[in-house]
Amino acid sequence: MTRLAVMTRRVMVALVAAVALGPAVEAAAPPPAHAPPREQAPPPSPAPTPLAALSATGASAAPAPARADQAPLRRITSSLAEAAGEAEAEPPFQKAIPDCLRSSPHDPFVNRYSTLPPQIRSHHLRLTTAGGGPGRVDMRDTLVVRAPQRLTYAVTPGASPRLEFGYQVFPCGGRGPVTLRVTTEQLGKRSERSTVLTPPERDDPRWPEVVMDLPLQGGAPATVTVSFESVEPGPLVAWAEPVLTGLPLAGDAVGAGTNVLIIVMDAVRSDVVGAGRREDITSVTPNLDRFFARGTTFTNAFSVANQTRPSTLGMLVAQAPSVGGFHSRSWTLAEVRKRAFYDRNPPILTRILAAHGYREAHIGQNHFLWDSGPIGFDHGWDRIVDFRTAPEDTPAMTDEMVRFIDRFRDSRWFVMLDYTSAHTPYDPPEPFASAVADQLGDKPKDGISRKYLGELAYIDHHVQTVFDHLEATGLLDKTLVIVTADHGEVMYSHHACNSEKLEMRCEYNHGLTLYDEETHVPFGWVMPGTVAAGNVVTSIVSQVDMPPTILDVLGLPPATGQTGESLRAALEGRPIAPHAAYFEGRYASALRLGDLKIIVHNSEDDVKTRARGPGMPLVELFDHAVDPDEKENLAAKGDPRLDTMEAELKRYRDVLRARAEGTAPPAVAAAVDPRGPEQLPVKPGEAMEPTEPDMEVPPTAPAPAPVASGDRATNVLRLEPGAERELVATLTVPVGAHIACGALVDGGLAGVSCDAKSATSVVVRLVAREEAVEARFAVTPWSAPLEMAMTLDGAPFAPDRLRLGPYGLRLLKPGETLAQVEHLRLAAGAQAPHTVSGDAGVYLWRDLPGRAALADSPEGLGEGEGDDANMSEDVREVLRSLGYTK
Repeated sequence: MTRLAVMTRRVMVALVAAVALGPAVEAAAPPPAHAPPREQAPPPSPAPTPLAALSATGASAAPAPARADQAPLRRITSSLAEAAGEAEAEPPFQKAIPDCLRSSPHDPFVNRYSTLPPQIRSHHLRLTTAGGGPGRVDMRDTLVVRAPQRLTYAVTPGASPRLEFGYQVFPCGGRGPVTLRVTTEQLGKRSERSTVLTPPERDDPRWPEVVMDLPLQGGAPATVTVSFESVEPGPLVAWAEPVLTGLPLAGDAVGAGTNVLIIVMDAVRSDVVGAGRREDITSVTPNLDRFFARGTTFTNAFSVANQTRPSTLGMLVAQAPSVGGFHSRSWTLAEVRKRAFYDRNPPILTRILAAHGYREAHIGQNHFLWDSGPIGFDHGWDRIVDFRTAPEDTPAMTDEMVRFIDRFRDSRWFVMLDYTSAHTPYDPPEPFASAVADQLGDKPKDGISRKYLGELAYIDHHVQTVFDHLEATGLLDKTLVIVTADHGEVMYSHHACNSEKLEMRCEYNHGLTLYDEETHVPFGWVMPGTVAAGNVVTSIVSQVDMPPTILDVLGLPPATGQTGESLRAALEGRPIAPHAAYFEGRYASALRLGDLKIIVHNSEDDVKTRARGPGMPLVELFDHAVDPDEKENLAAKGDPRLDTMEAELKRYRDVLRARAEGTAPPAVAAAVDPRGPEQLPVKPGEAMEPTEPDMEVPPTAPAPAPVASGDRATNVLRLEPGAERELVATLTVPVGAHIACGALVDGGLAGVSCDAKSATSVVVRLVAREEAVEARFAVTPWSAPLEMAMTLDGAPFAPDRLRLGPYGLRLLKPGETLAQVEHLRLAAGAQAPHTVSGDAGVYLWRDLPGRAALADSPEGLGEGEGDDANMSEDVREVLRSLGYTK
């Protein structure tokens, strides 16, 4: 049985246990009023109600707890996992994490956004367990510590502070239980309390949760010492989401009273729900229709892409895939491609709101959220509860959301609730399937599948349960609710097609075309008193506009690098300037500008429809004023507006890249080719992803003259550890060329420096102890001869001893240097080489112009960018179940 099957069939009991500690050390007092409920069976979802009844009453919510209308929301004042690098640790963290943590359904992976120093970053893990319901998996952000361990933090708490965390105890290396002791000191007063962290019973997947009131005064400096004590040394504790929370202090009112809930309905077209619904389709979503009417609906909103992975990530970073470095033609992702994304320091909404004290979580089904898997990116969520069964997962997601609201009803939070019911295969349960049976046939020639609409009615019922619970708890007026979809679905026969290359069909599916069927999505915003009610906006907008709008509504500053624009004016009922929408597929990109839409394909795109048949041009042009269903390709008729739209596509892409430059270091931004997924030829094996650093020129060095963006090479000089070793390198280029220091990677050990002596010379010093250290520098032009005068541990070190390029080989002959172009090319390779265990070598690799540009644009990615042919059967089964492959 595959691991996926085991995950799907494991049925575990109960929701997360919660423990509340009183002030005494000796015994725990009864739970305070704010404590989460103790272990109990999850409440069932309401029984399905016929659509007619739903239309009149909506779905009924479970009995609600006390309302939170007037109380301010708690915020996270300190993430103790992120602050561990600044804490006083006794004993120091050990480098290695034992293999006993490798037993979770998804392998543990290091938090890609961790700010911990490299030597302890391996302790900042995303860890997953399975159970608590059919197909349920639960990921938490954790700091893994080995008892005994003591961490002392300097903090400034909020009002009425608490320590909140979950945990798992792993007895590998030592037996439990573990006593967690918390000592606080402030203004001369000392207090202590403790609780016992017990190892789980066999196959127990739960994350017990602890809420502890701290006797501290808000706003006054204090120390909090957390000790993990055990009778025998060695037990591991996965300390999950350890945070200090507090009520707002005076002057801490920004966003303090607002939660954010994004409800994503997988594969839902804009023309089947709300104000954008087609006139010939009877509504099957009475609850969603009422929801949209309570706020502002954008009837011309477009997704970032036509697949879940790039679209979901794009709506969080407010960037198109090729602009943000996460475009891929293959399902599997090479590590170098992931690094290209993370190295850009993406302006992802999850981490931005977490930095402002929001507790964040993803509830739904999305296999692409796990960085440990070959198909996923870390989207920045500190908690993910995923469900892997259908159709049971829809009520399970609803119940999980209700429990989350109850558990954190007094806290500030950001949640994405991702319903997958409308995704293929369509199999709605009763009575929803029968309720729409008379509206449309299963597969009408040019219409919407009745089973698809049945799935949508099923979502509608459960969404109302969430709305009702928010209202019953008094949180509806405190929550900015956004309802949208990650992409649409192809239904029209004139867009029917298939791709042999991708082993997919177009009709009743998605991911192959960029027609409006796949990219035109619902986009409704509701928050009473903040968002105008009954407001319908027909302007073209994009999901990249969502993060800037959320930040604006919360009163937070805009995030540098996000390419969207705030829609706050439209939410308040005011007019907004005309927008355009840009979106991408694997082999194509598109721009919607007013009534005109252009789609441009790469020559390798094997998808053919009636609008783009054999022998047709690689460009499609549609006029929605006369052809809203996109049947007539005007590009094939030589429409004179084609040249204008091609120019607009290029110009708009340049605008997006310019906006993103604030998040990507200048060298990365310069390496981004202005062309899109359709323009560059595909050259298998040549695609390379950049990992350029921040190429800031120190103020003491003369600023280099402007150069062509494609004329710079980014270089990385690495020293592997042995015994403590020191490399000093003076790097010089000729007059007329330029060299500049970049990012330093020193493991937090102050083992790296780069000093600019002039515009043509820098001195790099690398000291390797336990971790490899790196310095990066840029050379312009890339072909400038590079003179390297080096010493290793005080002795001369010749350039011919360097290990060059992506394979780390000694390619220079004795006496050769990097003064010739052919020798410079030997070091080409943006990917860091795999180093040999125990090798204490000096490595150099460089990213040449053009190669990084290819990697940064989807049209330049080679067919070999991911190893889909050799993906595991578990991963293939996931994609197969979603209709993505044979």
